Amino acid sequence: LDLDRADLQVVVWESGEKDWMAAMRQGVDMHLLNVYTLDKQEAPPLEELVEGHPRYWDHRGPRKHKREFAKVFCHATNYVGGAKTVADHTGRSIKEIESAQAYWFGAHPGIKAWHDRIHNQITKRRYVENRFGYRWYIFDRLDGLLPEAVAWIPQSTVGITINRIW
Repeated sequence: LDLDRADLQVVVWESGEKDWMAAMRQGVDMHLLNVYTLDKQEAPPLEELVEGHPRYWDHRGPRKHKREFAKVFCHATNYVGGAKTVADHTGRSIKEIESAQAYWFGAHPGIKAWHDRIHNQITKRRYVENRFGYRWYIFDRLDGLLPEAVAWIPQSTVGITINRIW
C-alpha cells in the first residue's frame, strides 16, 4: 500500500504553511510548485500545476530536470539535510545549496519552526511525539539526532495510517 505524497503531506501540516496546505488540497504537483519557489519566480495559477489541467505539461515539460532537483533538495532540506549532504546528492556546490537553503527557509519559515520545535522536544523531553500520540524516546546522546527525530514524525505517522487502513 502506498499513500500518494503521504510523507510530504505530514511535513506540510507539521510546518503549518497555509499556502502549501491550500496547494495540497488542490492536488498541486508540489515539486513543480517548489521549482518556482527555488527559481524565485511567481508560480502560475495553482490549478495549472495539477496534473489533469490542460496547461500542466506546458509547465512541467521544460522544468523536468529542475523538478527532479527540487524534489531531492526540498525533501532533504525539510528533513534537516545539511548543505554538504544535499550538494553530494544533487551535484550542486555546497555554496549553491547553502544559498538555496537560506532562501527556502525564508520562503517557508514554518519548516524551520518545525525543526526548532522538534529540537526543543528532544532536548527538553528526550522524546518526539507524532499526532497519534506515539512517542520515540531517545536514550542515546542527542548529537546529530535532529534529522532522525524530524524524519520519525512523518514516517511514523504514515506507517500508523497504513496499518490502520489494513
